[in-house]
Amino acid sequence: MRSSEGSLKDAGRPLKVLHVATAFAYEGAPHITPWLTQTLKALKELGVDVRVLTSAHRGVGDGQYMGIPVYRFRYSPAFLENLTYDVAIYERLRLQKWRYLQLPLFMLGGLLKAVRVERDFRPDIVHVHWPIPNAIWALPFGGRRVFTFYNTELSLMRKLGVVGKVFLPVMRGAEAMTFISNFTLTQFLNTVGDVPAEKRTVPLPVGWTPMVEGVLKERGRVLFVGRLVYWKGGDLLIRAASILKGRGYRTKVVFVGDGPAKGEWEALARELGVDAEFKGWLHGRELSQEYARAWVLVLPSRSDPKVWTESLGVVLVEAMMHGTPVIASRVGGPLDVIGEGEDGLFFEMEDYGDLADKLERILRDEGMARRMGEMGRKKAERYRPLSVAREYLNVYLSITSK
Repeated sequence: MRSSEGSLKDAGRPLKVLHVATAFAYEGAPHITPWLTQTLKALKELGVDVRVLTSAHRGVGDGQYMGIPVYRFRYSPAFLENLTYDVAIYERLRLQKWRYLQLPLFMLGGLLKAVRVERDFRPDIVHVHWPIPNAIWALPFGGRRVFTFYNTELSLMRKLGVVGKVFLPVMRGAEAMTFISNFTLTQFLNTVGDVPAEKRTVPLPVGWTPMVEGVLKERGRVLFVGRLVYWKGGDLLIRAASILKGRGYRTKVVFVGDGPAKGEWEALARELGVDAEFKGWLHGRELSQEYARAWVLVLPSRSDPKVWTESLGVVLVEAMMHGTPVIASRVGGPLDVIGEGEDGLFFEMEDYGDLADKLERILRDEGMARRMGEMGRKKAERYRPLSVAREYLNVYLSITSK
């Protein structure tokens, strides 16, 4: 295969690629899918004409973000346009059952917008993220199709049962598929079966680089980064910290993020006498500093194959970038990221006693913690946006050359 740069130059014009996503960042909300923003920015640097089709959020419409044209479809009055962005769609539906009534408007809004974008842009490739149900929005386009799976959509397909099988013909319309982890690829084969499309594992990138240097790690400082929802398991971390307190360890659990479980977790921490601080969402230098100060990061996710499983765990890589060892539930995408005993440890899902044991190992053994941090720092180099963008570009060139 020719090099990416040479192939684009030979084509005589930039390759036109439309990325279809449920949500995308905008001014005032840079924390939305930052990894996707940085990947598309890297694709632009490689010479690709990149644009995005996504949903509106509270009335925010078409525009640009970081130089990337963004088409946003409306589907409700502005005050109700929060089916996604604030929390994932599946979480919104779980908390507010009446939102299922909003789904037809959401899907129809995307479909109508896609018709307009096809007329105005005419992409060579339509790259759909979360293809179930977002692949429906690719139907009006004539270009080749690439689907990227994150596992949540496969959980949705299983939950829909017979209804979910309506997506099977749509799946067969893709010429290439990428999966953010080997776990997700396996889940796809178990759920959908094999389809005649090129398949590759392409991980999520980290959307930024460390912004602080020389920050000393604080022994006992345990970090959680992510949405404060049941499936992320923050309550398990609080209970593990309570066990460590009984063993004489002083810990401070720092939660970075927000979500509907915040009040419940705050109350649990008070009840168990755990020193816990809830900082809300942090970005840039502030977030980098939290990763750098932490002695260990914990991703205590739960899993239900019919609802949700951690598909990769980008926060694990972000912690590794800062030389911070990690602990995660032994399930899903983190199995691709962590080398057990090398840069982190696993605990058995839902077993907060086991989590307490693994935390104790890292808290008491400073030498092991430092070794794990350095190994993680080296591994994180594989997750840079430009590396992922090159892998996507190779997929595009592979299918356009056929």
